[in-house]
Amino acid sequence: MFLRSLPFAVAIAVFTLQLCPVRSAEGQDRPRFFVDRQGPRQNVEQLIFSNDSQRLLACGFDKSVHVWDVGANAKSSPEATDKIAFVKSLRWEIARGIRGVIRCLAVAPKGDELAIAGYSARAQPGDIILMREGDRSVIASLPTPAARAQNVALAGHTRPVLSLDFSPSGNRLISSDLAGEVIVWTSAGNRENWTRSQLFAEEGGDDARQQIVRFLSEDEVLVVRPRGDQRIVQRVDVQTKSQNTVSDSQSTQVGALAVNHDRTRWMHADWNGNVRIRRAVDDRVEFQFRTRLPIVLDAAWGPHDLLAIVSSENSQGKGAGMLELWDAGRQQALDQVTISNVSRVRAVAISPDGQRLATHSEDSGETLVYRLRDDDGNLLAKPLSDGTPARVSGRHRELEKLSIAADGSGVTFNRVNDPQRFLLEYETGTVQALAKPMPSIEVESHGWQPTIDAADGCHVLLKLNNVVAGTIRLHPTDQGPAQSACLVPDAQGNPIAVALGTSNSNGVFVYSLPRDGESPRLLRYLRDHADSVVDLVATTSGDLLVSASDDQTLKLWSLRRLDWSPAEFPNASHWGAVFAIQAGKVRVAELHPDGVAAARGLEVGDVIERIQGYDANDSQRIIDAVFSRVGAEQTLATLNAVSVLKQNLIQATSVRGVKKAFVIVPAWEPLVSVVVDYRDEWAIWAPRGYFNASAADGGDLFGWQINQGQDKTPRILKGSSFQKEFERPTVIQRILQNATIQGALAGIDTQASIGLTASQIPKVRIVAPAVGSELKAGSKTQIVAEIVFPQGASDGFDVRGEISGQSMGAPVRISRAGATHTYTWSVSPREDLNRIRVFASERNGALRSLFAEDIRQYRGEPAKSDPYRLHVLALASEDYALSSTDGNRSGFAKLEFPIDDVSDFVKSLQEKQRQKLGRFTLGDVIQLEDDEITRQSVRDAIDRLIQNRTQDDVILVYLAGHGTTEDGRFYYVTTQVKTGDSQDIRSRGLPWDELERISRFQGRVIWLIDTCHSGSVVDAKSSVRSAKSTGNLVFAAATGGAAAFEYPALKHGVFSYCVLQGLDGKADGALDASRSDGEVFVDELIGYVKQTVMEITGAQQRPVATPAELQDLILPLVRVE
Repeated sequence: MFLRSLPFAVAIAVFTLQLCPVRSAEGQDRPRFFVDRQGPRQNVEQLIFSNDSQRLLACGFDKSVHVWDVGANAKSSPEATDKIAFVKSLRWEIARGIRGVIRCLAVAPKGDELAIAGYSARAQPGDIILMREGDRSVIASLPTPAARAQNVALAGHTRPVLSLDFSPSGNRLISSDLAGEVIVWTSAGNRENWTRSQLFAEEGGDDARQQIVRFLSEDEVLVVRPRGDQRIVQRVDVQTKSQNTVSDSQSTQVGALAVNHDRTRWMHADWNGNVRIRRAVDDRVEFQFRTRLPIVLDAAWGPHDLLAIVSSENSQGKGAGMLELWDAGRQQALDQVTISNVSRVRAVAISPDGQRLATHSEDSGETLVYRLRDDDGNLLAKPLSDGTPARVSGRHRELEKLSIAADGSGVTFNRVNDPQRFLLEYETGTVQALAKPMPSIEVESHGWQPTIDAADGCHVLLKLNNVVAGTIRLHPTDQGPAQSACLVPDAQGNPIAVALGTSNSNGVFVYSLPRDGESPRLLRYLRDHADSVVDLVATTSGDLLVSASDDQTLKLWSLRRLDWSPAEFPNASHWGAVFAIQAGKVRVAELHPDGVAAARGLEVGDVIERIQGYDANDSQRIIDAVFSRVGAEQTLATLNAVSVLKQNLIQATSVRGVKKAFVIVPAWEPLVSVVVDYRDEWAIWAPRGYFNASAADGGDLFGWQINQGQDKTPRILKGSSFQKEFERPTVIQRILQNATIQGALAGIDTQASIGLTASQIPKVRIVAPAVGSELKAGSKTQIVAEIVFPQGASDGFDVRGEISGQSMGAPVRISRAGATHTYTWSVSPREDLNRIRVFASERNGALRSLFAEDIRQYRGEPAKSDPYRLHVLALASEDYALSSTDGNRSGFAKLEFPIDDVSDFVKSLQEKQRQKLGRFTLGDVIQLEDDEITRQSVRDAIDRLIQNRTQDDVILVYLAGHGTTEDGRFYYVTTQVKTGDSQDIRSRGLPWDELERISRFQGRVIWLIDTCHSGSVVDAKSSVRSAKSTGNLVFAAATGGAAAFEYPALKHGVFSYCVLQGLDGKADGALDASRSDGEVFVDELIGYVKQTVMEITGAQQRPVATPAELQDLILPLVRVE
């Protein structure tokens, strides 16, 4: 585990009022936005396996513990590479900036309990959380909130916690923090209450040294301690606190400290590459060696004294990273491999069963899992250098190479290592993939050039015509080293400022350019990124700044009133407000709608009752002004004197008498943030919660976390759960077009809030079986879920259960106790790894429903089955009447190829079966065309298809024609719809309620949807999300604002043409040439069709598959001749 040298060397003051770091005007912690990465990319601090070796956990700077299942396919496919499947992300309380970063975790010896710590979200950042991996529930906080409130300093850590370890029994936990305090916590009879025993007090001041602690036995611990400028390892008795120095003084950091499985040996390693293996009985050195690279950053023991060590070329984060495997018992090196060439490797773990080794490559952003043993349990000769690791990473990519489109249409950008350019388009409020590069425009420099000092990044030279005109000195901790820079112009295009993006604080700092001998002056602090800001660009009008970050988001910031500095309150540009003395009190005299003061709920006329914060001229000194004690002038003077880089406590009273209290850093929030994942799904959101997202999974790329208290489980909800109230594309369009939130909410019901809406969403929790349980073949396992409904709202929700995308059918039992309903299903395994999903959704249509879900993964061994039976329902409509009296709809044009599309698709399946190339047995095939499609005919077809089916059957539904949306509900437009008017559609169209009945049977349903011929964004979202809501696999011809094309030369729609080509064999090996095995699988067909459709249409049509968890479905379709 490696400690970044700067971000945690921060002095933390103890406020006299104990509040959450930021609270709303009502006194409740405001909902926190997060990007759901489903795995880390960079800055992985620790890796660890679960006790049963089935799951791998990773923590780091993205404020989550990510959990994967590893090797569920080992039994059924022992020769295949391990399958790594994302399971869940565990979250604790988070806040802005680095608050919520997880530095370390420990897994208890039994069960699924784990401890996490780091830079916690509260004013004292040393909290430790105990939680259960299975249901994500928080068991306890160390210290408890009551103990912290009673005595802040003596209750627990007041600095970020860097190291954790459980004792062999799990009844003790040891922790150490940045300042050197070491505490042993002992369970007091239950897991909710723990007693504290301090082994070492704080050393005084913060230091970047490693503070590693490990249990050697139940009563003894190993602790890395400083001795002057050197480091020693001490063995300490937990009961008597007697100490024994067992290692020689080392002039460098101790990078690794670990104990073997049977606790007979332990090791420590330093930053000169020296590794010493000691006997636990007497601490004598048994064996010592040097690693290939000097900076040892982590080590892990496995069974039979296997020892894995990761080391780096240097301590600054750059250079090669290497993994070595040793047999410590036999004192010999076994294997080694270079993991990265540019960035260090900081984490390594070996599974308790000794089968696998995991590490993380910062270069590629991937977690690597190596198999160490063969099927007979024998250690492989060269598992690292000869082995092929399984690789997994988060679903997002960093964004880079920002530019402003020359035509003013938006911002263009790339994902890292991806030539595809994207456009954040102002007019539509969407993200568009570009078929070719767009011309860009830059701010004229007029001779100005910012140059970042390569030595430390904290000095930026401002050159005018190659002559240094001024220097900006960034504070190494409060601001951090600069990683990016750009010029900021005035409205006429003349440079007036420079924006600097940094690491550590991950902020953007806008400074004035030096004029007339004046030094550069900080004008504004922009703060919301969670990792280094790597690129910046300003619009030529100077009203907007765009940033890209390693946190995989792009953000747009207001630069309006950058020079706002009235004499009575010079810091107005920082606060986005003017405070002035009016009628003997300090009031908010003026407010910018995009500023941080407005974002925190301050209003014009509010009276400032108290301001407490750090002195801008003395970062260690807290200044405090209470109006009732010091008067208005001193209160205003203190507002002017507090640091704009640190937390400040504000107490205020509104003109209505409402009391407000919150902690605030005077840093502006972005107007909007953007994320794009590796499948081109995207989301754009504003801090108030309003968003726009791509049709399929865009709303799942982010979410909202509602902190409930440090010892309570946070409420986690996907962004898509709020689509009913907060998916407002018009709001995003207005913000982007006008570069301000002012006026963007016109016509929007602003009474809704994320917190209020969350209270209307049920709470869903799967409570059985326990984590690690296995679904047995040939038997039934009971799935139990508890759902807490909002009071009196249960009748308005549908509840369903799925297993690997297939319905679990009706619950075998439902019990009710007030608002809590308990549902029980009985299931058998479908796959090696079974994804159980229970969800509750409002009955309002796909675009107007609140919903919640819980998902678990369970291993299982499905019973062997014969080739599956495939049934088909195909609906094709093309003979439409182009007319409408609805001013909002242009009618439905005739289409040329839907009937040909589905007919040839059905013929292809029949021909494959006749030639014995199908991996299926074709069952019922029902094809309805044009006027044959009525509500009754479809009902009859569905009833026929779902009768007497087994869970191994597959039903494929192909919809071709027009689709539209009414009152948030999707309608398949039949040819009986003549006018296109709303009433005509509702009475003669085919509502989704009729179609989704097919998804209730307990086999697999696959949807092919080619109904996006109008280019309507709303209709595309409605069709895709309606099908997605069933939990089945959906493959749609187009999404977003793009229409599905029909090309006469192909005699088909492009989508259907590519599907037919793929089934004829072209999809074999489409995802990976090494998988070209003479068979076409569902995942290969999806990959082939997506790529080929984009090639044929010049990326104007982009098919989409959803949900992401099912689009990699390994279901065989046909053999290739």
